[in-house]
Amino acid sequence: MPEPAFFEVHPDEVIRAGHATAHTSRPWDSWARRIRITYQETAGKLHDTRILYAMDRYAEMVVPAATRVGQRVANLGVDTTSAGSVVHNSDVDAATTLHRQSGTAAEQGSFLSRPVNSWTTAT
Repeated sequence: MPEPAFFEVHPDEVIRAGHATAHTSRPWDSWARRIRITYQETAGKLHDTRILYAMDRYAEMVVPAATRVGQRVANLGVDTTSAGSVVHNSDVDAATTLHRQSGTAAEQGSFLSRPVNSWTTAT
């Protein structure tokens, strides 16, 4: 598959997607808290120290991992929103520059003696 000549980006949609993604970080944080609470409640009911030890070790890995997911989702949302804003601002800057350059070029007039797409030669 050939590589595209350009990327088509719709900044408003990207920015909305970034906000929506960042907003999902709260449910991820809530999930991490629920895991921690469930482990604490379960640990109080365990009587075998080997199972309790294994449960503690597992909780030490899972709870921080779930918390990191929430942080990474928030970062992804913020970074996506920033990327959309950068593209939008670049479009505005490019349009301003092109408008200014085309105005300058229009003021200079033309030295063409015939229409550019003419099939006849100038005599």
